[in-house]
Amino acid sequence: MKHIKRGVSLVKSDKDFFQRFPVGAVFGVTIGILLLTVSFEFIGQFRIFRDFVFIVEFLKNTIGVIVIAYFSFEILLYFIKFSPTKKFEKNLSEIRSTFLENVTKNGTSLIGDFISFRPWMEDEFYVKSKKGIPNIFFPTYLVAFTVKDNILYITEAKAMIQEKSYSISGYHVVPIKLVSSSSFFQDRILFSAKAGEVSATTYFLEIRTVSGSVKIALFEEEILSKYGNINQMKEEFISKIMMIIRMLNKS
Repeated sequence: MKHIKRGVSLVKSDKDFFQRFPVGAVFGVTIGILLLTVSFEFIGQFRIFRDFVFIVEFLKNTIGVIVIAYFSFEILLYFIKFSPTKKFEKNLSEIRSTFLENVTKNGTSLIGDFISFRPWMEDEFYVKSKKGIPNIFFPTYLVAFTVKDNILYITEAKAMIQEKSYSISGYHVVPIKLVSSSSFFQDRILFSAKAGEVSATTYFLEIRTVSGSVKIALFEEEILSKYGNINQMKEEFISKIMMIIRMLNKS
C-alpha cells in the first residue's frame, strides 16, 4: 500500500478510505512531550553554559510545543477524515443499484455488469484486502451491458464513493446485427503514477463490427494480484464475460 499524502483540506475524498493511522505522528507527539518534561537545567553546572540555561530551556519548550501541535493536528485530521471500509462497500452497493436502475429504465435488458479497477485513470491508486482477498480499490468504474431492439448499449461510469454518485465516462451503441465477432483478451498498460512507472495487466472485451471495433477494459489482474488471492474474482469475471460473448456471437 502506498503512503497517502495528506493536505490541510478537511473535505473527504475516496482516497481517505485507504489512509493508514499515522503511527509516525504518535512518535512525534511522544518526542514533543519528552522535550517538555526533560530539563536541561543541569547544564548550568558548567560555567560556560550557565548564562544560556534560560535560552536553552525556552528553545526546548518552544520546539516541544510546536512538535506536539503539528503531529497532534495530523492525528486529529486522520480521525476527522476517517472513512471505514463498510461505508465504502455500502456506498458502492447503492451507487451500483442506482447506476443499473438508470441504464435499464428505458426498457433495456441487462445482460451483464462489472465493477472495474482502472488504476491508469488516476495518478494514485489503492487496493485494500479483506481476509486475503482484494475487496475495495480505487479508482472504481462501473460497466453495464444492456440490450434493446437488437442493439447493444455499453455504459461506463466512474464511481464517486464518498459522494454516492457516478459520472458517465463512456457510452457505446452497437447494432448486434453488425457484430462480426467478439472475444476477450489480455493486454498490458504502462502508465505513470506518483509511485513511478507502473504496469497493469488487464482483460478487455473486444467487439468487432464491419465499421471497426470497441474495446472495454473490465478486469485488472497484475496489480490486484499483488494484494491477495484474486482467483474467485477472476473466475466470476470470466463466467460473466463468456456469457456475453456467447450471446453476441450467436446473434
